[in-house]
Amino acid sequence: MSRTFIHVGTALICLIALPGARRAEAGGRAESGSPARAGVDKKRPLPRCVIAPFDVGLVPRVSLNALRRPCARNNLGLALGYARAGELRGLQIGLGAAAVDRAAVGVQVALGVTAAGQGAAGLQLAGLVNAAGDDMVGIQVAGLVNAAGEDMTGLQLAGLINAAGGNSFGPQIALLGNAAGKSAAVLQAGGLFNAAGKQVRGVQVAGLFNASGEDMRGLQIAGLFNASGGRAEAIQLGGLFNAASQLRGGQVAGAMNATEGGQGAQIALAYNRVYRELTGIQIAAVNVGRDVTGAQVGLVNIARRVDGVQLGLVNVADRASAPIGAVSWMRGGDRALEVWGGEALPLSAGVRLGTGRVYSLAGIASGPLVDGRPWGPAAGAGVKASFDRVALLVDALGHVLFFDGVDDQAVLAQARARLAYDVTELLAVAAGATWNVFVSGDVDGEDLPLGPDSVDRSGDTTVRQWPGLLASVALRF
Repeated sequence: MSRTFIHVGTALICLIALPGARRAEAGGRAESGSPARAGVDKKRPLPRCVIAPFDVGLVPRVSLNALRRPCARNNLGLALGYARAGELRGLQIGLGAAAVDRAAVGVQVALGVTAAGQGAAGLQLAGLVNAAGDDMVGIQVAGLVNAAGEDMTGLQLAGLINAAGGNSFGPQIALLGNAAGKSAAVLQAGGLFNAAGKQVRGVQVAGLFNASGEDMRGLQIAGLFNASGGRAEAIQLGGLFNAASQLRGGQVAGAMNATEGGQGAQIALAYNRVYRELTGIQIAAVNVGRDVTGAQVGLVNIARRVDGVQLGLVNVADRASAPIGAVSWMRGGDRALEVWGGEALPLSAGVRLGTGRVYSLAGIASGPLVDGRPWGPAAGAGVKASFDRVALLVDALGHVLFFDGVDDQAVLAQARARLAYDVTELLAVAAGATWNVFVSGDVDGEDLPLGPDSVDRSGDTTVRQWPGLLASVALRF
């Protein structure tokens, strides 16, 4: 993508390049002391220019330079139309265009186009286009386009496009876009795009997109997307998405982030994707990784291996240290169909999924012998400590209960601790104690506890607490 923009800039330079510039490129190097490079031909060096301090005229053929040898070095050139010199060491002003066949050191000012066939050092100021066939050192200010055939060191400020065929060292600021054929350093600020064919060291800010062909170190901010073809030791802030080959920093996007792997954080509203290893955190509605060291936080988390936490409604992995969610499916993990009951809700059933240390539990609870016959979904999470065939399970379980069909509602929270015994590899039984907290504005819940309880009423809301007992049977699969 970045190469396309560089080709555009190069084409502009080619259109502007002067016949004298082409002769200079074919002939060799400018005289010693020139600030810019030229084509090298040591066998046929360019002839020295005649020192002509002043040039005044209308167009090149009607000027003082036309009376001298073809190559004249000016310190001051003034023309009502088109000013042209062999070399410049000072000031050149042309109302239409200002051009130098070889190197320009100083200031070029024109309403239309300023151009230097070789390099330029100083200031180029034009209403339309500034161009340097080789390196540019200094400032280019144009209403439309600034272009340097090789490296740009300094400031490029354009109404449309800034382009450097080589490296750009300094700010590039344009209403449309900025492009560097090789590396860019410090700042690229474009209304639509910024692009560098190789590395970026600094800041890229664009309304549409930023792109670096290789490594990015610094900050990328774009309304649509940011992309780095190499390592991104940076913060990428994209309105839609961010992409990097290797991440060493952070990606924040409105929709999605993607990277081959690395270290840092991915934060998006919709989707994060890591194709290899990530050390850090993924936060999105859907997170997909391969080997993650750190955390995945979202509605759905998927990975091959997670050395850390998976926190979401659905967690899927071959292996994870701590999956926490309504459904946590681990290949080779702890999976069981479980039936349990207590004094409040004697008949409940669900699925327990997780690892040997952390699990989630989801199911349906009911109390057919309690007044109003409460029923409803239940979900929770817990931890497990195993000691040969005996295990300690501690979890928290929440219920949404419906009484008399669905007319009345309540919430029941339980903290549970139980000891489990493996009868066989597939069958386990457990028993323990619970602490229950019942909250409802529709029903009193006085039939739920069998023993002593505490009641707190505030208006129509009843809060009831009591200790209880629990027994369960689990069938592994």
